[in-house]
Amino acid sequence: MDTDSDFHAAVRRAEETLLRIPGVHAVGGGAKRAGGVNQGFLAIQVYVERKLPLSEVAPDERVPSTVEGYPTNVVTMIDRRYAALPEPAPGEPLGKREPPPEIDAQLADDVLAGGGPIASRLEDQYRGSIGLLMEDVAAPGKKIYVLTCFHSLCKLAGIENNQQVIEAPVREKTVVGQVDPNGNCSSSHCCNDGHGEFWQGDFIPHSWRDVALVRLRPGTKYIGGIKELGPVKGIAPNPTETQYLDDSYLVRKYGNRTGKTGGRIVDFVRNPAAGPVVQFVVIPHIPQGTPPDSVYFGIPGDSGAAVVTPDVRAMGIVTGVAKFEAKEFFPGATGSVNGTFVAPLNAIMIQLRDNVTPKYNVTPVLATSPTDIRTVPANLTALFDGEEVPVRMPSTAAVASRDTPLRPTEIGVRVRDDLSGSPFGRELVAFWERHGAELVNLVNHDRQVIATWHRSGASAVYQHLGRLPDIDAAARLPVMVNDEPLADCVTRMHAVLARRGSDELRAALDDLVPRLPELAGLSYPRILATFEATRV
Repeated sequence: MDTDSDFHAAVRRAEETLLRIPGVHAVGGGAKRAGGVNQGFLAIQVYVERKLPLSEVAPDERVPSTVEGYPTNVVTMIDRRYAALPEPAPGEPLGKREPPPEIDAQLADDVLAGGGPIASRLEDQYRGSIGLLMEDVAAPGKKIYVLTCFHSLCKLAGIENNQQVIEAPVREKTVVGQVDPNGNCSSSHCCNDGHGEFWQGDFIPHSWRDVALVRLRPGTKYIGGIKELGPVKGIAPNPTETQYLDDSYLVRKYGNRTGKTGGRIVDFVRNPAAGPVVQFVVIPHIPQGTPPDSVYFGIPGDSGAAVVTPDVRAMGIVTGVAKFEAKEFFPGATGSVNGTFVAPLNAIMIQLRDNVTPKYNVTPVLATSPTDIRTVPANLTALFDGEEVPVRMPSTAAVASRDTPLRPTEIGVRVRDDLSGSPFGRELVAFWERHGAELVNLVNHDRQVIATWHRSGASAVYQHLGRLPDIDAAARLPVMVNDEPLADCVTRMHAVLARRGSDELRAALDDLVPRLPELAGLSYPRILATFEATRV
């Protein structure tokens, strides 16, 4: 859902007034429900600990029936549970969270994938879940990270409901790995097979901002996929207002504790402290005849797990859990139902790219098949001449031993030289020299362009293009992107760039794009040959 929509704006404006009402602890949005039945129109969701008969509520403490023309929907949300970050002073916690589960029997992985266990050397009991394998946009295939929840890497203390986070990981120092499943791990030897270090994080309690990046070490094997769900195929858009109205946004996840589960997004919840971004509420699919309170989409230990659509496009990660009255969603049901909070992936990526220091522009690794296993390379990367172009550099040890030849020519220069061998290629080089800076700025900072860049699959195409000149000549551009032809991706990016860019950029795109030859399925040598045969 577009957070700039009229409905989202109305929710934000109503929030300050509604949160002043005694008993109201959160405000969000979704479909109006009566007796557990979706009524087919939007409502501002007002979350309370307990509903009271109208006669017992003072007139000035009643939730208004409408706000700015939207009806309100009072929802009972009980026993909210989140992770809590400590106060900056050592040992001073900010809050509490559900006690950690017993260590399960999931073994350490030979190949890292979404859904596997993850823990830091700070903690010898609690584990979270690997969410997504991420790669640096400027160095695809070279700088690889794991995306998970920040609280999953913290040190915990206490028991049951008094469980507290007392120590946070330190950037570039705290070792992260997979703890001993037999439970005999201690801080002195936990994560002996550590696969990386905590690299960056962001946290605001009771919100979507509970994220961490772990930089993987050279030699670590990984795949851009999720256990039992398969390769990640792209990034899914957030739910639309229509999907809230018909309860049609279905999701799945594989977590360290509960494995593969399914459900649907029914509402969203806001925390003003975390900005305009919302987190989504997932209610699990309930098997017929099963009490709603006995079924989960996620529980503690699943924190950080990637949430995907049925076609395995990633849309978020699990950040917290809560209980709701079952009758809010299931007509005639008694007791409670277990909800799960999900932070939106698009917002997480923008947050890491723009709003933390240092910044990290990362995107999910997309696997081509279940056997597309890769290894974090040992070579380093560098930036030359101020250009964000990855340059493969040998390690210090390799230089000393002369085992690895130097590669002083950056990939960007090679591609420019290759393109300059044909008239059409030279036209592409000239286009980039005139408009490249504006294009980069739009992709990095314009919200509409950013959304289309990820939703159309253009970011995935960019990753493939970045690899083609530097890998086996048999590698090819994809024919389909997010189950759509490559040409559709080009058309969507052309439209948004022409709409949001300068008049000069629009004119140049309108002239160039219709003359682009068909490149789907071609290798790098074939692409150059096609440009050679293209008339200008």
